[in-house]
Amino acid sequence: MKRKKMPHLLQGEFSLLKKKIKKEYRSKLQLLKSDDVWYKIVIEGAEKDFEFLNIKDFVPTDLREMHDYISPSKEQLSFATEKYGEFTPFILVLEFLLIPLYEKAYTKAIKELEIEI
Repeated sequence: MKRKKMPHLLQGEFSLLKKKIKKEYRSKLQLLKSDDVWYKIVIEGAEKDFEFLNIKDFVPTDLREMHDYISPSKEQLSFATEKYGEFTPFILVLEFLLIPLYEKAYTKAIKELEIEI
């Protein structure tokens, strides 16, 4: 089975985010591992960096491409409805694509910093 190509807006985002985290927290590994920093980077960072996708006047081509990339299942739609009270394309992309991408970059940055130190 051929692997889906990451939406063009997100291509390179993982590497850029990982490098940014490593640069900012190189000598602060313990701080990086805190729940507050995790929340700031993974949850708030994903939402803030891509909030432009949620603007009402925004032409949703990129959002549609990301939504199509994740192809949310009925279970994911139910989960999003329970968690957020609704499911918009932005909420689905945030929950099932952006936050997991940021989480992966965060985890990888920690692992690489642990090896370097």
